[in-house]
Amino acid sequence: MKKTPSPPNIALFLLRLTLPDDVKESVIGDLEEEMVALSGRNSLRARLWFLRHAIVISGYYFVDRSLRR
Repeated sequence: MKKTPSPPNIALFLLRLTLPDDVKESVIGDLEEEMVALSGRNSLRARLWFLRHAIVISGYYFVDRSLRR
């Protein structure tokens, strides 16, 4: 039986740091679901996919927050 991969800790840290509280859990949950679906083929690729999306999403929210100040 295959073990379900866990998201990279740095990716979760970035998301928790930058996402607004009202969307934080739903975005992380959606990314985790997609990662699990992708992990059937390749666990490393699924974790890298999660990390890449976490960086992009975090970057968007960081820039958005910075521009609103």
